[in-house]
Parts: sequence; structure tokens; C-alpha cells
Amino acid sequence: MIRSLAHAGVAAVLLPVLAAGVPGLAGAEEAVRRFALVVGASEGVPAEEPLRYAAADAHRVAEVLRDLGGVRPADLLLLTDADAREVRASLIDLNVRIRSSPTPALLFVFYSGHADAESLHLRGTKLPLRELKDLVAGSAARARVLVLDACRSGAITRVKGGRPGPSFEVEAEAPLRAEGLAILTSSAAGEDAQESDALQASFFTHYLTSALRGAADRDGDGVVTLAESFSYAAKRTVAATAATLPGPQHPTYRFDLGGRGDLPLTRIDGGRRAGVLRLMAPGHYLVQRRDGTGTVVAEVQAEEGGRRLALPAATYHLVRRTQDAVYTAEVAVPLHRELKVGPERFRRLPQVRVVRKGLGPRHSAGVILVQGGLRSEIQGLGVAARIEVGARLVLRHLAVGARVGVSWSRAYSRRLAIDTRELALGVEGTHPFDLGPLTVAPGIEVWGVRFEQRFGEPQTPDRVTYALATGPIVQLEWPLGAALALRLETALSTYLLPVGNDLEGGTVSALFFGRLTLGVGMEF
Repeated sequence: MIRSLAHAGVAAVLLPVLAAGVPGLAGAEEAVRRFALVVGASEGVPAEEPLRYAAADAHRVAEVLRDLGGVRPADLLLLTDADAREVRASLIDLNVRIRSSPTPALLFVFYSGHADAESLHLRGTKLPLRELKDLVAGSAARARVLVLDACRSGAITRVKGGRPGPSFEVEAEAPLRAEGLAILTSSAAGEDAQESDALQASFFTHYLTSALRGAADRDGDGVVTLAESFSYAAKRTVAATAATLPGPQHPTYRFDLGGRGDLPLTRIDGGRRAGVLRLMAPGHYLVQRRDGTGTVVAEVQAEEGGRRLALPAATYHLVRRTQDAVYTAEVAVPLHRELKVGPERFRRLPQVRVVRKGLGPRHSAGVILVQGGLRSEIQGLGVAARIEVGARLVLRHLAVGARVGVSWSRAYSRRLAIDTRELALGVEGTHPFDLGPLTVAPGIEVWGVRFEQRFGEPQTPDRVTYALATGPIVQLEWPLGAALALRLETALSTYLLPVGNDLEGGTVSALFFGRLTLGVGMEF
């Protein structure tokens, strides 16, 4: 029987597991030895596009099971890009070791990779799902958990697996002889299991590992159970994939478990290489590694009173989202200790950065700017002072703007003082990107310019001419707070204008000039 999660209440019906049959982690009345086989298969059969994050999914799950799940390194088998023969042999080997173990055992099998309705696809070979299910169900372990994150493959939100058609179903036609078996899949039959470039993982595995690190610990007892972790991962996966091109992904489960209670999978305080991060302020949190990759390690919703996450001892970048704003902080999680992080540790992120990083509900932000500077000399008319005001619309990968600029200069001939005024209306397009606190935005601008010259003597009439100016620009921004930024802009442009003597009508000429301005921008 396959059931699809449609609401968070699945935990109420999921897994009345082995209170006496399978004890919890350290501190339980009866010792349990935990074994795990974790497989990440980037390559499927020849017609399938390699997956980007299947191996990373496997490493994430293995790390959590080793550090928080009570699985000893000697009892954890991690396979990446193995073929069907290697996976089969590894699972058989684990079953032999489990059978010879003097203590009760738990078997956890995880797979991320390609599949179809009949088999897993492993580096040009196939492992039938029925055979996999029989190997897991037939294990001598008291409790067996099989997690399958597989389907089809695609572009920016990749679809995992290889061929169109329904995704595989996990169903047993014969009674399971084992005392306890749970099978979890990342999507329902006929759906796609998707990867995310932003998370650098599959959606389901990302939320599953977040759950096991503490995001799913609803009762705050420091232990994450199978029901808690699946309920959290399924609910978050459905929400995160609702707006993707393949459509929402509904994780499913099948179970045949006896006993009472639930099956503990991880203990937040029990990490061999971990510390605990307690998030004291309410909000939605992303926890990212500070190792240059920006990998999202965990995602959690914290309420009043805090939420705890078990993380490898390291430095992390935290992103906290509320209804009104997005905040960031840098923290160092100590080994075997708890770090409390309150709202005072965070700084508010400018809305333009929130939009560029895709961290909030808004898809655009507006900026008003005022700046002044100098324009280089052209045709002996002197260096011009310049003032500009304008507005910009900032999108995820693009910023567009419009500005009005006024310039003035004075030059002297042998008998005249020439005052030149410029009134310019321009548009621009830039591609901003962030380098730490600095924002760099290369782009292009186009201006329409009105020149007016006054000669300071009644016998010489004023002159007016019009020009077009265009060229590349580079903008630099440094934040001065949540809504203000210091701006430095440089441009190398070309005037296209009629030129005779002192801008008198004539042929069209190209005049090159540079411009440097400094100012401030304010979000609205």
C-alpha cells in the first residue's frame, strides 16, 4: 500500500514502531547496533543525463547517520557511482554481519539516483526494485528503513531518473516476514523527484537531512524519530516543489511495523563530531557552510523559545527570514557544546540583496539615487561638473534604471567665455553581483542629451544642439545600513552629435569622454 502525504498529520498514523522491539539511541534500555548502506548514483543507463547532486545527497545522509544516528564508521557503507553488482554485494554483506551480531540491529538503506518503474539505474546496470525490497525485507535486523529518492532528470530544477512515464511504486504482494519495515519514497507514482541548484541537493534529501539534524524535533526531546523526520521532509518537499516546472512532488510511505511508539533515528546531543546550534529568535532559517561552496546544510522554522540543530563543528552563514525582512549572521558552532544565537547577532540584509539571492517573497526592489561627479573635457569645452537623480528596479539577475542628469562647464577662447549646459535623460541596464559586502554591477547606458551654449556677448547668439551618448558603465555599491548604500560609478561613453565649430551644426561626429560620480542609493 502506497500512501501520499497531503498534510502534516501523517505522523499521527505513521509507524507505531517497536517500543520494546527496537530501542532508541544511546541511553535506551537495550543496546541496538545500527547498520547503514548509503548509495548515490549520478550515472544511470546510457540514455540518461548524469545527476549533479546524487553523490552529494549520499554524503549528506552518511554524515548525519555517522555523526548523529549512532552508526559506527565500520557499520556504514557509502557507495557513489557503484554498479548494481556492488550495491547488491554490499547489502548482502551487511545482512551477513547483521545476522551474526549478538545485539538487536537496525538497517537503514538510502538511495539517490536514477530509476524507472522496475529498477534502479546504476552506472549502466540495473538493480530490480523487487530484489532490493526482498534484500531489505529479508534482513535479520529488527527494524529496516528503505529510503528511495529517485525518478527523472532535467534542467535548473533537475528531474531525477531517465525515462518518461510513472515513477516506480513500492508494494509488497506477499506478507513481510520481518518484524518491522518502513519504505519511504521521495515522490508518488507518476511524479518527478527533483533536484535544486540553489540547495545543491535533491529537495527530499535536503529536507530529510535537515529533519534529522533537529528541524523535525517537534516535542523538543532531543530525539528525531522516523515519523517526525518523514512528516517534516514530506511537508517541506511538497511546499518547495509546488511552483517548479515539473509540479509538486508528494513523498510517500509504506510500513509494516509492530510494537508501540516510534523509531528514533538521530539524537541531537549525541554527535561525535557535532555541536548544537540553538536558534533563539523566531523565523525561517537557512544554515550554509562557510567553506566557499555556500552549501545549505539545514533549513528549519524556529518558534519562540528556540529550535536546536546538530551541526558539524565549523563556521556557518545563517539566513533568517521573517514576514518583514531577511537577516544574516556568521557563527562558529563549537564541538560538543551548544551555541545560543539570538536576534542581536543578526544584521538586516538590504532588500536588493534579498531579491538577488532569491531569499524572500519579493521578486523586485526599488532604489532612489542621488549622485554627483565630473565629466571629462570634450572639444575644449572644459571639465564639466555633474549632478544626477534617478531610480532603479532591481530584479534577480538584472537591474534597470532611469536617470536625469545636469552638467555644466566653462571654457575661454581668445575673445569669449563659453558656458555649456547639458540636460540628459538616460536609461541603463546592469548585471549586479555581490563580492562579500561589495556589489559590482557592469552594464550599459544610453542617454539623450541637450547641449546649450552661452557666449557671454550679445553679438553671439546662444546655441542648442542634441546628441546621443552610449557606452559601458561599472557601478560599485557598499552598504551603509539596511536601506542605504554608497555608490561609485564610472563610465566610458561616446557622444554622437553634429559638430562644426564649437558644436555648430555639421556632420555627425563621435566624441569620447569619461565620467566619474559618487552618491547614495536608498531602497523603497
